[in-house]
Amino acid sequence: MATRHSLSAAKTEPSSTEHHAAAAQEQQQEQSGESPPYHETIEMAQRVPSKAVRIERDYSRGDGVTRFCTEFPPELSGRIDANQLCHTIEKMNAMLENAEKISLNVFDNIMECLTLYIWPVFFSTHYLRSIKQLMQFIDAENERLYHPQGISIANPVRHAFLFIEIRLYD
Repeated sequence: MATRHSLSAAKTEPSSTEHHAAAAQEQQQEQSGESPPYHETIEMAQRVPSKAVRIERDYSRGDGVTRFCTEFPPELSGRIDANQLCHTIEKMNAMLENAEKISLNVFDNIMECLTLYIWPVFFSTHYLRSIKQLMQFIDAENERLYHPQGISIANPVRHAFLFIEIRLYD
């Protein structure tokens, strides 16, 4: 009579002859120069950053507008000029300030209320257009300035604009 324990043990543990046969087959494939069909070699060193540096949000004004600190992190010294990074962050701050202007978002809010929030389905809001421009700016800066230096600025939307992540590659 089979019990649950003996059935589960029989299903999970291969017999010693099956184990030896599988090991012999792998060894034969290695000797013939073939790799097993379920193994795949991936070159991860090229795509994985070796280090990430965070530039935190600047809450010093207390006005609630999203802006990031322009202080140069010491981890980036020798890789990029401090003025270039400061210019990039200041430009990002200006774009975010423009995106969050209340006067430019009032029309979108009124139209959303009048159309029962169907307005954004058919028309892009000022905020979404501004964030799209910000993403295009970050992509352009990465291609032009940061990627040749082995650096990449990550998408700040992924981190809810809490910080800018700068990835360093070796």
